[in-house]
Amino acid sequence: MNIRRVVVHGVNGIQGGAIARQLVEEGFEVRGTVRNPAKSASPPPAEVEIAVADLESASALRSASADMDAVVLTLPMTWERETALRWAQNAALAARDSGARMMIVNSSTRIPDVRTDVPAFELRRAVETVVREFGPPSIILRHRSTWITWLGRGSRPASRAIARFHTQCPRGCAPHGWRPPIWGPTWARRCGAPT
Repeated sequence: MNIRRVVVHGVNGIQGGAIARQLVEEGFEVRGTVRNPAKSASPPPAEVEIAVADLESASALRSASADMDAVVLTLPMTWERETALRWAQNAALAARDSGARMMIVNSSTRIPDVRTDVPAFELRRAVETVVREFGPPSIILRHRSTWITWLGRGSRPASRAIARFHTQCPRGCAPHGWRPPIWGPTWARRCGAPT
């Protein structure tokens, strides 16, 4: 079974809008969440179905994720650890509970492979851990350059990740405990062995 329906959280942001446009161009059905439909840094394409949902509201996120095959999450810029982790957990649980088969997390920046003393990197790494723990099988996008994501050019890896999901899981579904790769524009590696 192919993934054709994708919800993109934060679709009226620069990165979320770029991801939604790329998915629409590649023939996916896209639903996009927004906190406030009147505000938009990057208006989504007309083909995108809009759902009002705040990352603070697990029930709104579940409704937005209903009947979708995959969920794409790009967190708003925040350095408040508890807030970012709560938003990630809400989105991951909503994706899992609504039956989404995969979740793609756009880290919005490069993250070194080894732990650092840089709080911003470690916050994004903690978000990835929360999504893997509470959500459906996930793919993490780590861009090699923050400027690529700010320019909205980091969108193609999301659609590639969806395509690779089926390549690595021949049955078209993710067995319990399966961990897909962390995927970036130029490299990929396994984030954990199957359990």
